[in-house]
Amino acid sequence: MVVCKKQHGAVFVRIGITGKGIEPNYLVTSNRSDPDGFPEGIPKFIVAYNGRTHEPFDWEDVDLKPLSWSRELLDGAQVLALYNEVNGRTG
Repeated sequence: MVVCKKQHGAVFVRIGITGKGIEPNYLVTSNRSDPDGFPEGIPKFIVAYNGRTHEPFDWEDVDLKPLSWSRELLDGAQVLALYNEVNGRTG
């Protein structure tokens, strides 16, 4: 997410919701995108990552289905808070 933010400005994360939630895939997206449409020709996503390896997928827009990703956008602080919560960390 940090690399994408340096390259694209404001970015957000959508969490994959079709698996078992153990190591979910995640999608880094621009601040103007939403699951119902992508105004102004903004890309649907910047990059999707494998939740297990954190390596980027070589996916195209057609490989990504909006129903596979959370509707909520998480910013960097929210991603860190979620990570800490999942790993039993506080503060």
